[in-house]
Amino acid sequence: MYIIETMELLLAAGNAPKIEKMACIKQVNIKFDTLKIFIRLAQDVKMLDEKKYLELQKRIQEIGRMIGGWQKSVNPARFPGANHPDSKPQYEVN
Repeated sequence: MYIIETMELLLAAGNAPKIEKMACIKQVNIKFDTLKIFIRLAQDVKMLDEKKYLELQKRIQEIGRMIGGWQKSVNPARFPGANHPDSKPQYEVN
């Protein structure tokens, strides 16, 4: 189920307006982190052999880098005036 939900969130993020993308990508990251934990647990209880686990880990790391790059590319600070909790003000008023 987490794989399908993660894919749905990826599609939603891809189609979201720029200002909403970061929130969607953060949700993707949460689901993806949960999926990584489940894969690790599957290996711990011997549902995955070492070879399959190592191959999955390579792919997981690559996907994680892609998600991280996507987060950096849609950083809310790049959209002046965006009213987003993660956005930083461009200037301070004293």
